[in-house]
Amino acid sequence: MDNNSGHNSDREEFWISPLIEFNMYNLSGLAFGGGLAFAYGDELAIGLRVAWFRGDNGETSTMEINILLRWYILNGSNNYGPYIQIGAGPVLFAQEESLSIPAGIGSISAGANLGWRFSFGQNWFIEPAIRIGFPYLAGVGVSGGYRF
Repeated sequence: MDNNSGHNSDREEFWISPLIEFNMYNLSGLAFGGGLAFAYGDELAIGLRVAWFRGDNGETSTMEINILLRWYILNGSNNYGPYIQIGAGPVLFAQEESLSIPAGIGSISAGANLGWRFSFGQNWFIEPAIRIGFPYLAGVGVSGGYRF
């Protein structure tokens, strides 16, 4: 174990993290929601982020399914510190009056996150982050999770 970072090089570098976020899918208001992200990797991680949001006074539902690629900038470890994440994948929109599965309107979602991982103990963490991209304009959120 590295005493400076709490990083155990013998452990598999898989993490799972529930998240909550406010974002702007349009200029008229905020959307709020949450989801789950999981990834594998230490300095560079690859994974999946699935999130669901409600906006426009509860009339619009949005589901994002993004493949993510994350780089831990300073210390080369997913234990703590700043990161940059890019993600892309489908986003599905549904209006409340015509809510159907699958949603009738879709698009491609792509963007970048900038965040910071704060570790607690050997395996727990919290991550505040901001993001920009398309079709959302910007978002701010927090996640917390566990490293296996």
